[in-house]
Amino acid sequence: LGEMNLDRLLDPDWLEGKNIITVRSGDTFSSIISKNETTMDSLVHLSKLKRSDHLSLHPGDKLTVIPMNLRAVIDLRKKTLTLWRGGEFIKEYSILNVTYDQRATKKHCKIGLIRGSHGGNLYPSHAEQYVGSSKVMILSDKSLTIRGLKAGGGEESGRGFVLSHADMEELPLLLGPGNDVEIRN
Repeated sequence: LGEMNLDRLLDPDWLEGKNIITVRSGDTFSSIISKNETTMDSLVHLSKLKRSDHLSLHPGDKLTVIPMNLRAVIDLRKKTLTLWRGGEFIKEYSILNVTYDQRATKKHCKIGLIRGSHGGNLYPSHAEQYVGSSKVMILSDKSLTIRGLKAGGGEESGRGFVLSHADMEELPLLLGPGNDVEIRN
């Protein structure tokens, strides 16, 4: 069921729940993303864009957007991260490693930033280096991240939660800055 829900969300041709917007003069990727509560990754994917720089927007262009109003629940006992849209289950991801010790039974935070990590540097989603980089989600508790394994199999450093490289390529299509993250012991 979760895979079907995810497939519908990520299918550029399945328009249910998505909006087609027309680019206006003066629009930027940042303004479109903000107005439509979506992410750069999602906008590029759903609109089938080849380039994600500021030069590829033209008045009259049609873009597909979907509000990314999902929430993530991290279950430390099960070592899972699940995505929910309201009460609808979307997908479960396995957490490969946890470097987090919280004594409270629940902690709430939000996704703060999404960056690509490459060569020891962090790059925003519109940077050229972002595409081939390991994705990192920095939470509002800035000491915590959700990150993937490096291409060579090693982990990115930091406290938080490690998922597979493939899962971390998918998550920025679904979660963005401001999305809720609940951590449960």
